[in-house]
Amino acid sequence: MQIVPITIPPKKLAQSILSTDSTFKLNNIEGWDSEDLVAADLGTQHFVVFKNDTGTKIEIMEIDPATIASASITISNRGLKFDGQQTEVTANKLNWAANETTVMLGTDVPQMLEQLVNLSDAQTVAGVKTFSSFPVTPSSDPTTDYQVANKKYADDLAIAGSPDMSLTVKGIAEEATAAEINAGTQAGATSAELAVNPKYLKDSTYYTQRPTADEKAALVGTSGTPSTTNKFVTDDDVSASTSADKVVRANGSGQVDNGFLTTLNPTTSLSLNSLAIDFELIASDDLQTSADTEITDPTGSYVKRKEILLNDFSGTVTIKWEDRMGTEGTALYSRVYKNGVAHGAEFSSISSAYVVNSEDLAFSSGDLIQLYIKNVGGNNPGIKNFRVYYTKVPLDISNTVNLN
Repeated sequence: MQIVPITIPPKKLAQSILSTDSTFKLNNIEGWDSEDLVAADLGTQHFVVFKNDTGTKIEIMEIDPATIASASITISNRGLKFDGQQTEVTANKLNWAANETTVMLGTDVPQMLEQLVNLSDAQTVAGVKTFSSFPVTPSSDPTTDYQVANKKYADDLAIAGSPDMSLTVKGIAEEATAAEINAGTQAGATSAELAVNPKYLKDSTYYTQRPTADEKAALVGTSGTPSTTNKFVTDDDVSASTSADKVVRANGSGQVDNGFLTTLNPTTSLSLNSLAIDFELIASDDLQTSADTEITDPTGSYVKRKEILLNDFSGTVTIKWEDRMGTEGTALYSRVYKNGVAHGAEFSSISSAYVVNSEDLAFSSGDLIQLYIKNVGGNNPGIKNFRVYYTKVPLDISNTVNLN
């Protein structure tokens, strides 16, 4: 609750009230400045005194300050004790006549004085008191258990009663500077052990020498724990050159990267310290070469329309191409040849839209992979996107090194 000290001119009761009434009206609510009072002028708790004109009786009441400007002022408590206590006494609740009763709104009633702190007497103060500034205590030290201790007393006691910090004893330490961290100094100017503040550690060489997050992640390694016998492979250790002692690394599928294999002679084996390693081709979805141009000329018998030279190792490859028949109801036939000889199955198409054909076939290095077509009765047949797919892997040969 907030009590606001204020002096207000005496008022007259404008309408008689009984001892049981809980509101009253005044002839005016003006202050000494002739301005009407508002709730903020009275705080959140306020007391008034009713007195008859002959001065023979009074009644102390508590009112609701929020209603000061209302048509009627609300009474919170009536007939309060005369000693400042906020206890209602039934005998103190009286009837009051209009125009014969003076109402004193100022803060000179005992209930208000009872709420104020005395500057010299001993008092018990209840409630939590919040200070916007630190209170200043006497310069002497406290002598009893529950007296307030000031900062100087606490500092003197802490410093005088604590030992210096060590590896086995908790105690007083001095903050190390960046220069002292760099120098590895143990004790500071106060002779106390030095403690490291992260701020000054960041300014020291220890911070700049620490690995970054990415460097820490890299130090974990990819295969086994790094050690003197399991060292890191750097960029200088990996190369496609067959003339240098370099490391060849397989991919996640256990296959050697094609970028390295492009430097190898497809007609010979790769020699690594006298160990023979052959490679083979396996069918996959890895596109290696293509002849995509669309051809639409008709023919009545099988004629070669596409050809690709396999200038790589031997093995099985995937052949894909697209064909269509220009006229519905007629047929276009297509077939993969090797070196001019039929090698794959015969495919037929009666669709006017392009259809993808696919077939896995074996070829040797130097073979010609060819596509032949035959048109039966249709107009405007077409083929396009003749493509070869494969992946190059080490060949598993008995009594040789298998890198797969």
